[in-house]
Amino acid sequence: MTKQLKNIFVPINFSDSADSAIYAAIAMCKRHHANLHLLHVEKESIFIYPPGKTHVTFLNMLKTEVERADNLEKHAKKIQEQSNINCFFHTGTGVFHEVVATKAKDFYCDLIILQKSSSPFSLLGNSAYEILKKVSCPVLTIPSGKWSLYFKNIFYPIRPIQSAMQKLDIALSIIKKNQAKVSIFGALKNLSEMSVVAKFSQKVDNLLSKDKIKVETEISSSIDPAKEVVKRAVEKDSDLIIISATIKKGFTSFFTRNYTERVINNSPIPVLSVKA
Repeated sequence: MTKQLKNIFVPINFSDSADSAIYAAIAMCKRHHANLHLLHVEKESIFIYPPGKTHVTFLNMLKTEVERADNLEKHAKKIQEQSNINCFFHTGTGVFHEVVATKAKDFYCDLIILQKSSSPFSLLGNSAYEILKKVSCPVLTIPSGKWSLYFKNIFYPIRPIQSAMQKLDIALSIIKKNQAKVSIFGALKNLSEMSVVAKFSQKVDNLLSKDKIKVETEISSSIDPAKEVVKRAVEKDSDLIIISATIKKGFTSFFTRNYTERVINNSPIPVLSVKA
């Protein structure tokens, strides 16, 4: 079964750095006949009078928020007219990843597209994993300055985990709409995982071959699968990596980054993270 994309969400902050995510979303909306939703998040509401601040400051904050809402509406209308797609706009107040997750659920989002800045302190870039914790839909991260209008060469890593096959529904939709070729990559930590990964790889290969999709398969052993996945995807000149997202829980998650975080943060290529 191929999953349909009907509602695509893009958080924006009115900066040029968000353009790559917006253009990628517009292109995907056209291919998938999906609705585009723009979302702007404010850290705090002007309707809660800031303690210790004068009414002049309050009025300036109100003016700024009204101007941003007006710009957001104009931006949505411009996209709708120029791109001939349905474009809606939303605003929210609070912690960025929490607002994005809540709005995505409220409007039945099928995909969230985030701009990943090259800066380690970027609000949007650092929130992808936090959003993944709270939503069931996939999250696509686009590196800043990366113009990803099409995905013709898709890198599809497989690990020996239970959810390895569950990303195939959303992957098939993107593969077919882009008429892409697929590189299946078996990422092993040790040779004992060989039979499981080989089995998954063969199953994916068989399913893709039924749709006459060009597929090549490679299995490699590495003590650092996340690093190896990014390295091989770059070497193969891939334009999209599709990974099974795993969420790390417990006390140790505060001190270590797992496979999903490391692929997202280190990849110069767009990464589509699909949760089980």
